[in-house]
Amino acid sequence: MLLVVLLCFGLSVGVSEGLSIHIPMYHIRDGVLCFENVEVAGADAESFERLGGGYGRDKNRCYFYGKPLLEADRDSFCILLSTDSGSGGYARDKNRIYLNGVVQERWDAATFGIIAAPAEGVWGLVHRVYTGDKNGVYLNGEPLPGADKSTFDTIMLMGSSFAKDAFHVYWQATLLEGADPTTFTRMGEGDYGKDKAGVYYREKRLEGANPRTFSIMKAPFSKDQKNLYYGAIKVEGFDLESFQMLDSSETFRDKNYLYYRGERRSEIDVSTYKEDIFGGYGKDRHHVFFYKKLILGADVATFKHLGDAYFVDQDRVYHAGVPIVGIDRKTVRQIGQFYIADEKHVWYSNRLLEDATPETIDLLDGGTIHARDAKSAYCFGMKIAGSDGPSFEIIWHYYSKDKNAVYYREKKLAGSDPKSFERLTGDYSKDKNQVYYQEKVLIGADPESFVSYGEAGRDKYRQYVQEKAVE
Repeated sequence: MLLVVLLCFGLSVGVSEGLSIHIPMYHIRDGVLCFENVEVAGADAESFERLGGGYGRDKNRCYFYGKPLLEADRDSFCILLSTDSGSGGYARDKNRIYLNGVVQERWDAATFGIIAAPAEGVWGLVHRVYTGDKNGVYLNGEPLPGADKSTFDTIMLMGSSFAKDAFHVYWQATLLEGADPTTFTRMGEGDYGKDKAGVYYREKRLEGANPRTFSIMKAPFSKDQKNLYYGAIKVEGFDLESFQMLDSSETFRDKNYLYYRGERRSEIDVSTYKEDIFGGYGKDRHHVFFYKKLILGADVATFKHLGDAYFVDQDRVYHAGVPIVGIDRKTVRQIGQFYIADEKHVWYSNRLLEDATPETIDLLDGGTIHARDAKSAYCFGMKIAGSDGPSFEIIWHYYSKDKNAVYYREKKLAGSDPKSFERLTGDYSKDKNQVYYQEKVLIGADPESFVSYGEAGRDKYRQYVQEKAVE
């Protein structure tokens, strides 16, 4: 059993090397404490100390992400668990428990503690933290039904999330009905476990699996002496001796049939099937398939790749396995990554661009998102209502403008001024009149004093998280 920690110990969970993660920072600028580039109102910079995970305190109070924790007891406040990324964590004072800066009234502060946290450097498990109090055991705050804290233990390793006590076995917070905790063990470093009577893939028991002969193959395949399993799916009638995995882990075969995601596809001729055409397409000697689903009417002899996600046969043009209605096969050509045209019309994927003409279409970002013609502009193939094609230009990614307005994707930013418009961090932007989050106007926000940091912002009046004001 892992000992439940009841004292403050300041554990920090590391981040795997090579990951690029924004770490929010407190700093002092001209004698004033700031979080990111926003002043922390009322904070005493001289006595301030960083506690980790976005938490901090000065001689008067505690803070999370620059916001004062008004109910926190400053002297007894400390960190239970944080991450090196500064993305939050567990904290406590003598009266309360906090998770990511929010008081957790449901937990008993006197008996609360961390039971198990991921090993240092295991970034994928940072949010798989087991905690407990006198009332029970929790995973990320979710109660484990019936768990006994006094005998609770975890058998996590890397991607695995099994746990057990003297009476129960769990996959994450799900009780494995009927599993025997005395004999239950994890298998390998992933999602499999077994007891004396059965085998489990995550929270599901594998039908008919024999724990004595069961073995893990290349994920997500496993087997016992009789059966093949794809994840939690028992592959009925499969010939184990002729097992062959094809180009993706989702597609495999035996001497008789081809299978996709554990399901037999009897309509496919396994002896002639090839799935390496491009982008999910495959064909046998009789038919063409898209992700193993039959494309009715496709001519296998003339079916070929036009470019990127487009395919053609002698009669039709296809996108994502579906014929494009109304397009002229004889004059079709690709004009950009997602754009094609025939003699009279332009399409984005399988969407017809309203009123666009091939002669005047101009692809602004390589044919991925935006386009314009002599009259209008388009985003993801949708006409931007009221836009002026000749003056239309991209600001950044989803933001664009013309002589009259600013747009987010295909939506106009109401009342926007294109001359003074500027993009901020995250999905924030502003002009001389207003502040925006995506296409939404932040009512009452002051554009002159507004600054953003990631997906949060602040002006002289209030703070914001995305488009919502936080008083």
